[in-house]
Amino acid sequence: PEALELARRSEASARQSSRFMEMLLGLEAQVGDREEARNRREKMLAAQPSNMLNRVSLIDLYITLGQRDDAMGLLESTREEFGQSDTLVRLEARWYAEANELETSRRIYAAFIAETPPDERLSRYVDLSRFMFGRGRSRWGLTALQQAAALEPEGQYQLDRLLAATLMQYGRASEAYTILEDLLDAGVPDADDQLK
Repeated sequence: PEALELARRSEASARQSSRFMEMLLGLEAQVGDREEARNRREKMLAAQPSNMLNRVSLIDLYITLGQRDDAMGLLESTREEFGQSDTLVRLEARWYAEANELETSRRIYAAFIAETPPDERLSRYVDLSRFMFGRGRSRWGLTALQQAAALEPEGQYQLDRLLAATLMQYGRASEAYTILEDLLDAGVPDADDQLK
C-alpha cells in the first residue's frame, strides 16, 4: 500500500511514462482500487488498441472482478487479432479454472502444447505443471512436470532434480530415488550433495 500511495502522489509528474503508468495500474489492481484500474485500462484500450500488455492486464482484471463475458470477449478478440500466445492460454485456462472447470483448463493447455513444435514444448509443460500445482491438482502437475523433464536437453538436469524433489514431497519416494540414482549413475555433478 505504501508503494501505491507513493505512485499515486507521483502520477501528475510521471503520467507521460508508459512504464510508470503500467506500474501504477498494476499496483492499483493488486492492492488498490481494482475498478479504477479496470476503468483506466479500458480507456487505454480505446486509445491504444495494439497495446498487448494493457490487453492482457485488462483480461486478468476482468477475470479477477468476475466479469467473465468481458474477459472472454477481449481474450478472443486479442487472439484473433494478434494470434495465440502462452499468456493468452494461461488466461483462458484461468478463466475456466475460476469456474471450477479444471479439466477444460487442462485440455486448453494440452491442445496448445500439441500445436507447438516439439523443441518448444518444454516450457509449456512447465507452465502447465505450475498452473495445476497452483490449483491443487498435483497428479496433473506431476504428469506435466514428467513430460517437461523428458524433454530437457541432454546434459541439463534441473527438471530431473525438481521432479525428484516434487515426487518426494508427494510421498512417491521410490520414483524419486530412481531418478536420483539415474542421475548419479550418469555422473551428474552433485556439488551440493543433493543426489545422495
